[in-house]
Amino acid sequence: MTGLFLFVLTLTAVFLGILFLVAQWEKSTKRKRGIELVEAQSDDSNSRPSPSQPPVTRDMEPEQFSVSLEFEPADQEAPFDRYLVRCRGPIPVLRPRPLAMVVSLVDETEKQPKPVMSTVGDFQEPETVAFRHTTECGKILPCMGIGEWTNVGVIIPEILVPPKMGKRQMAVIVRAINSSLAPQITLGFDSGKFDPAIITSARTVFEYDFKQKGYEDSAEDRQRGAALIVRLAVAMAMADGALHESEGMRISSWIRKLLETVPEHR
Repeated sequence: MTGLFLFVLTLTAVFLGILFLVAQWEKSTKRKRGIELVEAQSDDSNSRPSPSQPPVTRDMEPEQFSVSLEFEPADQEAPFDRYLVRCRGPIPVLRPRPLAMVVSLVDETEKQPKPVMSTVGDFQEPETVAFRHTTECGKILPCMGIGEWTNVGVIIPEILVPPKMGKRQMAVIVRAINSSLAPQITLGFDSGKFDPAIITSARTVFEYDFKQKGYEDSAEDRQRGAALIVRLAVAMAMADGALHESEGMRISSWIRKLLETVPEHR
């Protein structure tokens, strides 16, 4: 039990460190991911992917909305590997709409696709701990689209928890949404039916070799570890002799999201 407790403490410290680094990197690159929705004079359909933020063009009819990935290794700017998620192509709307790009992940290694979890709150769905990254893009007008490859999100493998460790086939799904509506996306999956919030979507796949155990590996250890983390959180919250309402609500919210996301492993 002592060894497991030390493991949980170490895991918690690593998680907090990653959370801090991701937050700092997110802050420093926020402007780079923004999409400036303005008209361009022309569109070069043969242009190569570029990290710059291109204008939006009206000359988009021959293309389809597409997604691509660019791998960036750890460097001084961000001490973790990451995949930049980029899109281009038309975004069909009949009237002006507030636009956002929602990036989701689904594990398609096995016949039955499964969700991919995130350990960082800014990269989670509102009601679950499944991975989601959202970028607000401003207003989109009819007959407009993204003229060149544009950053719309980022995937950091270090914060991901797949179903199992090892080489996994990860599907990246980018949905252009009307951000004034709430899209029906749960655990990375949409309903498969018409959703007025989803304007268009595209997907691509990449393979990644996860060294850490997934959420389907060693279920008993996960349950024991989660219990110790909850006990540790409560103990830290009560360091001043009392469990304040705000602290209790945060702990309760974390437990609820964890249980609702993977109820089969409760």
